[in-house]
Amino acid sequence: MNAAPLHLAIVGGGPTCTYVLERLAALVRGRRDPVALEIVVYDLSGEFGPGQVHSPDQTRTSYLNRVVGQVAFAADESVVDAGPLLSAVERPTLLEWCRKKFEETGDPIYDMVAEDWPKRFVHGEALRDQFNGYVEILRATEGVEVTLRQAEVVDLEERGDRFAVLTADGAPAYEADYVLMLTGHSSNRPELDPRQAHLARFAAEHEARLVPSAYPLERSLDPAYTGPGTTVACLGMGLTGIDVLLYLTEGRGGTFERDADGELHYVPCGAEPDSIVAFSRSGLFTFARPYNEKERDIASLEYKGPFLTAGAVTELRRTVGVPNVIGGAPKRQLDFERHVFPLILLEMALLQYGVQYGPEFREAAIAAARPAYEKFLADADAFADHQEAGEFLVAPVEELALAVGERVDDVLAGRTALAVHAGGGPADPESAGLP
Repeated sequence: MNAAPLHLAIVGGGPTCTYVLERLAALVRGRRDPVALEIVVYDLSGEFGPGQVHSPDQTRTSYLNRVVGQVAFAADESVVDAGPLLSAVERPTLLEWCRKKFEETGDPIYDMVAEDWPKRFVHGEALRDQFNGYVEILRATEGVEVTLRQAEVVDLEERGDRFAVLTADGAPAYEADYVLMLTGHSSNRPELDPRQAHLARFAAEHEARLVPSAYPLERSLDPAYTGPGTTVACLGMGLTGIDVLLYLTEGRGGTFERDADGELHYVPCGAEPDSIVAFSRSGLFTFARPYNEKERDIASLEYKGPFLTAGAVTELRRTVGVPNVIGGAPKRQLDFERHVFPLILLEMALLQYGVQYGPEFREAAIAAARPAYEKFLADADAFADHQEAGEFLVAPVEELALAVGERVDDVLAGRTALAVHAGGGPADPESAGLP
């Protein structure tokens, strides 16, 4: 092992960095020959593993956006072509971590089953533990060095075939062969962001305060401007909106109590804002993440699209791809909007109507769409834009769905038998999978 070490800089020490270190730990341990590798991880908050957003020190009112049984910190046997795996004890899932923590502490906050929703800070504690474990594995491997730096990266400079990583503290630049940008949740000055500039102007005109990024709640929602006598407007009614509502109420000391009839009533603590107004740009109420039933049997239940396939992309590269150099190798480049997005629309239409009308309809729709699909693959640039191409591809599926829908209406009215076919000849009255 006389070769100069490979230098890797990672900007952002949060969850994604944790996953990267897990793969590196498994890979270097699985090598027969020692590897020369130097890793420097930068994180402004110093919260290595969870990052600032998932900090273990955050408010206890915020919840994770997944049930505990759906969160892991490492590749396992279910990941196709993952490569070397760490031992099972080194890669617990979040549920396994919580069960072990409950056994050690007896704290009911960790007493969970797979369908429970964990608090966000619990996820942060587990991320920190796993991050530290992966760092220990790497540091114990011959030829590997890991340095953690609490610093803000402000620039990258190209120096020949390497990158110089510059930090705000003025420390000497670190020259890296590769840089991973894993900044995760980030925010810019709202007045310079086209999507938020109008909000910044509105806030300035009305002497209001704009909070462009809610996390960490303890810093962004200062009681000085979110306490009694104030009105807080919450743009968005998803998980972050729920976290804000909980933090401004229960997080301040308010409680929910049941009356004699069993109804919940909120008992304020006096530290809440006078009012909280939540609104949504989509106009939709908050809805839960659906349970992933596919996990029962991925091989048979996971959706496999017939149109947006690796073969289709290869064919599009051949017919309309523009010669380019990607990753140092020649490759024909596609335009995502013009060449790929229309196929996504086609898959969405097939999935929607296939669920609505059943597997027989799906097979008929695939056959009906095939001629337009083949024409698109042969010359996707023949269409004015992605909208025209999408309408062309989806039209056969929608026409078939319309015909089936009309026949369903007739069947329900007792006028005729239902038939689904892709053109020509009679069909089984139950061929759409409907009564």
